[in-house]
Amino acid sequence: MRQKVINFPRKKLKEVENTKKRFRCLLPTDQQYELGIIFDKIHRSFVYCDKQNKHNYENVILGTNNEINAGKLPISDNISLHDYSRIFISGVGNNSSESLIKFMTQNSGYRFVKNYNLSQIRTELCVVFYEEANQEADHMGWYNIMEHDDHVTLIGMLFYKFSNIKDIHRFFQEQIELNLILTHIERHNIAIKLYPWNKSDISFFDNKFIFYLQ
Repeated sequence: MRQKVINFPRKKLKEVENTKKRFRCLLPTDQQYELGIIFDKIHRSFVYCDKQNKHNYENVILGTNNEINAGKLPISDNISLHDYSRIFISGVGNNSSESLIKFMTQNSGYRFVKNYNLSQIRTELCVVFYEEANQEADHMGWYNIMEHDDHVTLIGMLFYKFSNIKDIHRFFQEQIELNLILTHIERHNIAIKLYPWNKSDISFFDNKFIFYLQ
């Protein structure tokens, strides 16, 4: 006797993606580690556009970072950061190597860090800017730890929520100290195909974990 096959309804891929949230708040129950980093190398690569067309890649770029610094293009209310704007920051941490190793090795993919001193771990971040009215949105990024011949480097991308260009200029002007809250949270429950994560290719989020700014 032939058995009847029951086909249970399945959600389509697009429907599953739509059920995910764009942002995730840090919870007290999340595994986390606070890492203090002094960033002493800051390279700004800003371009500016008309505020009404800021998400249009075909929009005419009105000025560059050098022109703003030289006073050739005052920052007025109708000027906004173009989506191509970036800041590249690098520095070193100052923390307990033993405690950071203990946290990172909870993930099997990072067991190699036991071979290194992480008290002054090198850190390199690309900062991407976005505007968002959602109250759950915050400064949030994605990180990975890369192994080199004689050291490891924490690399990643910080998505920085902003509302005022002038505040960004002041904040990233000089040497800055940031506290990164590292987690073991992956991409699975985040709608990475949506803004602002779609500023990066989907493959970027592979093998990376979420971090927050304190």
